[in-house]
Amino acid sequence: MANLTAEQWQTVLAEISREISPGSFQTWFRNIELISLEGTQARLGVPNLFMKEWIGQHYSEAISRAIQTVTGTTPEVQIAISPRLFQATRQEQSREVPTAAPRAPKEARGGVPGSWGLRLNREFTLNSFIVGPSNRLAFDAARAVSDSPSAGYNPLFIHGGPGLGKTHLLQGICHRIREARPNSSVLYLSCEEFTNSYISALQGGKLNAFRDRCRGADYLIIDDVHFLAAKEHTQEEFFHTFDALHNLGRQVVLSSDAHPKEISELSEKLQTRFVGGLVAEMDSPTFETRLAIVRAKASKRNIEIPDSVAELVAKRIDGSVRELEGAVATLSAAARLTGRPLDMTQARAALRRLAALREGPLGLDDILKAVEKKFGVAAAELKSGTRARRVLVPRQVAMYLARRLTDLSLSEIGRFFGGRDHATVLYAERKMTAAQEKDAQLSRNVEELSAELRG
Repeated sequence: MANLTAEQWQTVLAEISREISPGSFQTWFRNIELISLEGTQARLGVPNLFMKEWIGQHYSEAISRAIQTVTGTTPEVQIAISPRLFQATRQEQSREVPTAAPRAPKEARGGVPGSWGLRLNREFTLNSFIVGPSNRLAFDAARAVSDSPSAGYNPLFIHGGPGLGKTHLLQGICHRIREARPNSSVLYLSCEEFTNSYISALQGGKLNAFRDRCRGADYLIIDDVHFLAAKEHTQEEFFHTFDALHNLGRQVVLSSDAHPKEISELSEKLQTRFVGGLVAEMDSPTFETRLAIVRAKASKRNIEIPDSVAELVAKRIDGSVRELEGAVATLSAAARLTGRPLDMTQARAALRRLAALREGPLGLDDILKAVEKKFGVAAAELKSGTRARRVLVPRQVAMYLARRLTDLSLSEIGRFFGGRDHATVLYAERKMTAAQEKDAQLSRNVEELSAELRG
């Protein structure tokens, strides 16, 4: 096949932008060009070796699918360094001022700089966190570093399975610092955002500004630090950032799904740094804690839940806080449907599938079937490469539910939905979270599906 026209190449890029997050697209596809498309081979040009290796490893399939959508041909993607882009990047970097950006006034640095960083959930405070034996150490440590930074737990490393409240604690720390020390610079990021921001700075010749932002923080709080696994360049940058802050007596707080020693392909020197402070594990909540969580979630939803019903839920669900919240959502939906107060008979009927679900984890096939029935879209279409809106929205709903209702990784979910990459799943999750705030009907559909799948 002959080379694509400029217009077709822009269409390919538009297809890619629909599949991955906006931040990732801006980072990786801002400086890329089509060199040739001949037969079953597509050659793309990038400015440097780092981009060549990263795009080839993470986005080849997405590029191939986009070209297939536009041309009907599925090519093998090859990435090469483009002399033209290499020279253009060098010239752009030579125009950059080589000194670090001035540190912003503390009033301007009370949150994250500019749009860089995650917004906080106002409900994720330390006061709203339900404390029990399984999370007491992590909670006490979170409160301690909020009140007395660097006094003894630096770094604070919190780890535990999905849905146990790690993000709640990290954001709770941020809220408490903002209240007690409004002039402190608090930088709260996901590890993925740290990685993407570093790579973007590296490509744009703005490492000084990036490092000034990170190393100028009074508190650096990073969620899901296991994302550093196998990322050699980012690990090296994070190591120097960590050391710079630690040597200045600044507080570092990290969370992960695993203990530092259990994060695969994490450098030994980072492992040593991470275990140099306090490592606090969060485990599944005890019955008493689960009971308190059920009551708190019911109160938040403004539903009255009898003690017998709350105990039923706490006994049957012994996993994550997320599962308990889903059960309360099921009860809330049942109460709205009948228009009368909850009782044991009604609760047992609403949760009749719980026992079956507890015998085996909720599967992606279950989610696929529920979404297929709800939206009238065939399962094969949901796993296909089509971008039609009637399929795209239900597919994103299915991915969102998979993230909320299962413990599967981004990559596992992506593979199930037609071999997509982790960035596609993450984008779908964020897209659905934002869309539900604007679309009441979509929000109801998602809540009904969630309640149905949970029991």
